[in-house]
Amino acid sequence: MVPRAGVAESVVMEIGGWKTRSVFLRYDIVSSKDRKMAMEQLEQQRLAHEHARTENGHSFSHNSLSEATEQAEPQNARTN
Repeated sequence: MVPRAGVAESVVMEIGGWKTRSVFLRYDIVSSKDRKMAMEQLEQQRLAHEHARTENGHSFSHNSLSEATEQAEPQNARTN
């Protein structure tokens, strides 16, 4: 788990007096700001990963998969 304030989970548990992780998680409230930041970070990672793949000449987007499926369907129909 990545600490939001840069403080280790074990230190927060010690300060709060929580002996188990389940109690820590019960009081670890996730705000809408936390969710928004997480989604932005995930999107940045996704875009960086997609950019790296396309730079290497590989594109595995949904469109290319759909096009490959459409091209394969007529061949399958002919063999049946």
